[in-house]
Amino acid sequence: MNKPELFDDQVLRISELLDILNRTNQPMGSSTGRAIYQSLFNGNVEEAKTVFSNDGDKITQYPELHLWVINNLGCRTHGVVGCKNRLCLL
Repeated sequence: MNKPELFDDQVLRISELLDILNRTNQPMGSSTGRAIYQSLFNGNVEEAKTVFSNDGDKITQYPELHLWVINNLGCRTHGVVGCKNRLCLL
């Protein structure tokens, strides 16, 4: 199975995610964040959304990572990219 080609903006967003993961407090970063990164790197956006839907509560301790995922994949509650609902941003 061939990996789909990524557009330049997708590569930039994925590299932003990797940069955020590298700045997290834990040496390896957030395991949920890494799983989302790996899914996106492999071109599987739906899998990344599923990981966030199932385990997104684990990244709320990383506000920058949490906000990146909401702004790029959508919130867990509404699935809205860039959701501004205060409950989704907690």
